[in-house]
Amino acid sequence: MKVKNKNLKGVTLIEVVSVIAIISVFAVISYNNLADNRRHAEVEAAASEIASIINQTRSYALTGKKLDDGSVPSCFAIAYISSTNVWRRFNVNTDTCFGLNENSISISFADRNVDISNYSNPSEILQYRYSVPNGEIKNPPYDIEVISKANPSIKKKVIVSDYRAVVE
Repeated sequence: MKVKNKNLKGVTLIEVVSVIAIISVFAVISYNNLADNRRHAEVEAAASEIASIINQTRSYALTGKKLDDGSVPSCFAIAYISSTNVWRRFNVNTDTCFGLNENSISISFADRNVDISNYSNPSEILQYRYSVPNGEIKNPPYDIEVISKANPSIKKKVIVSDYRAVVE
């Protein structure tokens, strides 16, 4: 005859399943927080780069940066081409600072997980034109909004004034 020992110690299946469920809940919460932090960082980095591009373009106008052929254009401009998600910097050789030539530099945001829009007037094209040598802006400044594609509630604003662009 077998005698059952009532003092056996162990873990029941319900206890194991409960612990696994609790760990799973914490894992899901942690993953969502990490994903949101990554999205915040992507938006912040894109906004900072846009502000830097605009400030560098104005700096070129202030210093009268020479082109490869030694000439100095009358204006430096930067424009956002939304169809390709690319910022292009141009130099312009007209007194009115209109009429862009093809001597440009392109900065692509196509591989970024962000959308870029004109915060003040979404239907307007994003472009800034700075005259040489005083860096005067030739069009009214407006703000830029950088929005996460994955979570549209994550956004940053780039405020562009007559003197600089800053991330808010």
